[in-house]
Amino acid sequence: IIQYNNSIEFLSRVISSGPPFYHTHSYYEIFYVLSGTVEHYFNGKKEILTPGDLYIMAPGDVHNFLGSKEEYSHRDIMLSCKLWEVMCQNLHVNLFDVLLPSQQKIHLSPEGMRSLETSISHFFHHRQKNARTEENPFIYVVLTDIIKRFLFRYTQNESELDSRVPAWLTKLINQLSLPENITKDKREILSSLHYTQEHVCRVFKQHMHETITDYINSKRLDLAASMFWTTNKTVREICY
Repeated sequence: IIQYNNSIEFLSRVISSGPPFYHTHSYYEIFYVLSGTVEHYFNGKKEILTPGDLYIMAPGDVHNFLGSKEEYSHRDIMLSCKLWEVMCQNLHVNLFDVLLPSQQKIHLSPEGMRSLETSISHFFHHRQKNARTEENPFIYVVLTDIIKRFLFRYTQNESELDSRVPAWLTKLINQLSLPENITKDKREILSSLHYTQEHVCRVFKQHMHETITDYINSKRLDLAASMFWTTNKTVREICY
């Protein structure tokens, strides 16, 4: 499996084939089929994609275009984790965490594809040299349109969205209960997550009602107190 770690803020292009090998990305990739059909592999599942099929792939997802039997093309959109996070946060505080686990594929109507193609065309037409992507208003039109289509497929209501604890947060809390992880630096602990540190800290505080730094320090104090009463180690040995 090849991993692409390109530093991409935003890139869009129409291509007639994908990389002929299994690969993953450090950024988000959105693609939708414009014409023809193609056999596509995604996280262990193979299927035939037809015009209008759209996928959003998160960092770490594995996919591959296995070949097409006719003239084929798709629109590829690649964007940084930070840009995707900002777009989701603008719509709902928890959307970034729950959108993809619920559904990663939708089907666009011909009108939907034309709408997206028009918005992307406007984005590039209004793109200024050396300007940041988020300064172009049409990037919000493009990504909000895609996110909106996924939301229409989302079955939970808003109150459930507010209260749902992301799976990654539950896993993180379980990891922080292990002594070998408590002693690690916070950046090392968070490095395995495919989210920015700012987002992790914000969602952690929202659900745990304390900062992740305070939580880790509390766990460290609990561990130190346990070691003080149950071992022969001195305070200096426990601290260092």
